[in-house]
Amino acid sequence: MAPAPSSRGSSPSPRRPATAGHHAWVSYPGLYTARCKSAGGATWLQVNDVGPSGDTRPVVTEALGPNWGYHLDDINLATGNLVADVRTEEAAYTASHH
Repeated sequence: MAPAPSSRGSSPSPRRPATAGHHAWVSYPGLYTARCKSAGGATWLQVNDVGPSGDTRPVVTEALGPNWGYHLDDINLATGNLVADVRTEEAAYTASHH
């Protein structure tokens, strides 16, 4: 199941081409929410555009069509939260082992 296209229209994806020696990440807080969903034997990352109307930040698009949704961008959409989760777990582990 793919999320609905952005009501703000399509804009360029926030993905940037890699350059030698520099790999920049961008963050757009409050632009999307995401959570794992399961139904009917399928599991997916449900991504919802929650940015305000008129927001000019780049949005992801369904590059492979609605059946694939944001699949090309899903790991990038969740990376910020995953990094924060790992940082929290690392701190808890370190604190309990010293």
